Parts: sequence; C-alpha cells; structure tokens
Amino acid sequence: MKKYIYFIPARGGSKRIKDKNIKLLDDKPLISYSIEFALKVAHKSEIFVSSDSPKINSIASDYGINIHDRSEEFAKDSTSMLDTVIDFIESQKIDKEANLVILQPTTPFREKSFFLELKDLFEKNISSSSALSVVKCNFFHPSKIGKINNLRYLDLLDIEKQDNVDNEKKEAYYVISGSFYIISIKDLLNNLSFIGNNPLALAENASIHCNINEEVDFEIAKFILKNKAF
Repeated sequence: MKKYIYFIPARGGSKRIKDKNIKLLDDKPLISYSIEFALKVAHKSEIFVSSDSPKINSIASDYGINIHDRSEEFAKDSTSMLDTVIDFIESQKIDKEANLVILQPTTPFREKSFFLELKDLFEKNISSSSALSVVKCNFFHPSKIGKINNLRYLDLLDIEKQDNVDNEKKEAYYVISGSFYIISIKDLLNNLSFIGNNPLALAENASIHCNINEEVDFEIAKFILKNKAF
C-alpha cells in the first residue's frame, strides 16, 4: 500500500490579507477547512501543518496533528513553496518513497469523493509523477488572454484563432486549481517540480471552487457556504 503524507503550508504573513490563514470564514479559521478535510482521509500522524506562526501552530496542535515549525528563512515573501517543501522533507526525515498531498489553505472547499478518485487515478498510473486538480476555463478561455504592451496594444496568446468561435465550440482548456497536488516525493526531489513527468489531471466541481487571495474571494466563499453549494 502506498504511503501518503498530507502537507498544509500556512505561512503567518500575508501581503494582501492580514492573517489570511486564520481569518474567520463562517466562524472558523480558514486553515481549519483544510485540516478537517485531511482528517477525513488520513490519520492525524500523516498530517503536517507547516508554519512560522504560533497562532497557526496552536490551531494545528488543537487538532492533534504534526507541526513543521518553519524557520525565518522559510517564512519570507521571497521563499518558494518548493524550498519550503524540501526543507520539510529533510528536517522531518520524511520517507522518500512516500507520496505528498499538498492541501493549500486558500482553497477551503474539497470533496472527499473527488480526492479518492484523483488518488486512485494516481495509483493506477505508475509512469506519472503527479496528479492535479484542475478547473475548466470558461469565461477566461486562453484565446481571450494576453499581455498589454508598451503601446497599450493587447497581444493575445497565440493558442488558436478561436476569437470568433462560440464558447461551447471552443476546445476545452483547464487550469490547475490548487485544491490538490499529489506528488511522488522521489520525483519531486529529482525534478524539483510539483508537476514532474506525465502529470495526471481531474476536473473538479467549479461551483464549489474558490481560491482565496483577495478580500473579495472571502465574499465568494461566504456565498458558496450560504447557498449550501458545499
């Protein structure tokens, strides 16, 4: 049976939203949603919260799960997630033969049935380094995305000339949602990537997906909860 380690990265600081990971969402700290999901699918001994914040570590401790107490070096705005994960693996002496499941606190709504399907997909495809949750690009289709140059012209991505094609006829594209990353630790260390070779993908229910990075995203999350979409 494959071994899994569940990793919840939750730095104390946040540029756009003060104390984002412990900001209350429906009277519950944001990070609690990811912790409680992890407890639905794993034993508490397999779950780690990684943080430099005493408040966040205290919440994790209340749930009885493991704490990766980040040093200042791995709690800066400039610190990459990859560096943090590698430090976690090395400092906690994590089994390199295990697989890592990353649960970002900023995507609080997850379905157990979806995760089990994604995990099953990963286990049945041994040539793949990872399995990722994605959501379908609807309004923000890649054919409508581009850069604004110095002359204020819009340079669209040269994916396909589909600007005059009805939305329902456009080729489907998907974006990594951030809800789930399942990664072989050995491949992660070899490739220095959360995606690696032959990544698998499964599209999740867009109606409950919310990635919280701005204050307005909290309002969207409240709407999802209020309307019992989750």
